[in-house]
Amino acid sequence: MLRLECSLKPGGSFKIIACGLENPRHSSQLLTMIVDVQQTFPKLYVTTNIYVKHRQHLMFLYGTTFEYCEFLMRNESRQTNPVAVLVYNYAKHNFPHVLRPCPVLGIYNVSGLPVDKNLIPPFVTPGVYSATQTFHDKRNASYFGYDVEFSVFVKKFQCVGQPYAITKLHYCHVETFRNGTQVAGVVVEMLTNLQKVYVTLGLYTQYFRSRTQLLATSLEYCHQANNNQLLMGNAAAKFALEYAQQHFPQLIVDCPIRAGQLFNITGVRIADSMIPVFVIPGTYYIFLKRFECVRQPYKITKLHYCHLETFRNGTQVADVVLEVLNNLHKMFVTFGIYLQYLRSRTQLLVASIEYCQRANSNQLSMGNAAAKFTLDYAQQHFPQLLTDCPVRAGHMFNVTGLRITDSIIPVFVISGTYYMELRAYNKRNQTIYYGWLEADIKY
Repeated sequence: MLRLECSLKPGGSFKIIACGLENPRHSSQLLTMIVDVQQTFPKLYVTTNIYVKHRQHLMFLYGTTFEYCEFLMRNESRQTNPVAVLVYNYAKHNFPHVLRPCPVLGIYNVSGLPVDKNLIPPFVTPGVYSATQTFHDKRNASYFGYDVEFSVFVKKFQCVGQPYAITKLHYCHVETFRNGTQVAGVVVEMLTNLQKVYVTLGLYTQYFRSRTQLLATSLEYCHQANNNQLLMGNAAAKFALEYAQQHFPQLIVDCPIRAGQLFNITGVRIADSMIPVFVIPGTYYIFLKRFECVRQPYKITKLHYCHLETFRNGTQVADVVLEVLNNLHKMFVTFGIYLQYLRSRTQLLVASIEYCQRANSNQLSMGNAAAKFTLDYAQQHFPQLLTDCPVRAGHMFNVTGLRITDSIIPVFVISGTYYMELRAYNKRNQTIYYGWLEADIKY
């Protein structure tokens, strides 16, 4: 956890007794938050929001507002707000003692809570996040709130199978500093002479408890390191030796290895420069559950074809052919992407643009990041849609044989179910095209 800040309404009925983080040297961070509610509250509203942080920008991931007492007493309210259920279950799992019946009164104490993987919110992948939770009245006047900034990253590092018979492990540790920087260190001493050293290396992608092999090899170090021809026949071994030469040159020693030799890797900063070039953050798969062109027939265009075909091997191909019947001097486009959970949708990105004006004005596009993304995305994936203005009668918008692959997934999208819609219309609000789709994107 990078930051924890609590805020309080001056002169209010909430009193902060403690709010802070402890950073023990060799264990998880400890979170403490103790609040004294000095006035009875028969109703208390809770707002929770989680954002993805990239540099100085925040992108909304999901959030909700609900009335705590009503939520506890009425099961019907839970069915209409699945995000509130998610927030409640998260609290129930991590600090159930604060979920007391209404009215709200007394001391709410979360002390010495370990900051570990159990505190990672649902639907969160590795990255930096910001979360806020505010307690307020129905007029949104805040009583108490806190902001948290945290990062999710791989943190398990172990030297296993020790003590070893022919070597001595002096040091094996990874340290995480308060700013999120990680530093690893390993020191191994040879106790006997080694004429041959065999090395096995494996690299896997992990999804929950299943692992898929990316790269694996076994090599006899002394023999391989001195024989380029053998290395050329084993690409994985060649990669392993070149990677070690680049990042851990102190490991590359002459053979035979003598007793007393120290392999010392200390102060290694875990940075993105260590990520192999072929490793990506994750592989995502997209499957369109529904695809429809709606509100037709249109008055000023003619939809000739709108179809999604799913083949036996799972490949999907989409086709849309649209003919313009009247000249269009202005064309407005509204585009939206939403994260869908059961029947609720959380807005990720929405853009409304006047296409002819935006397409001819870079400055206007730069002033609207969502519009710029929409135009750039269309330029990359559907260049046949970008035509000169005005759009003449008889012009055909033809997107056929479009194969649905992971390459069309926007870079900011994580695993989940998504709803996307696009509507184009003229200045009289007559529909040119209206389509929507529902997609599953999985890691």
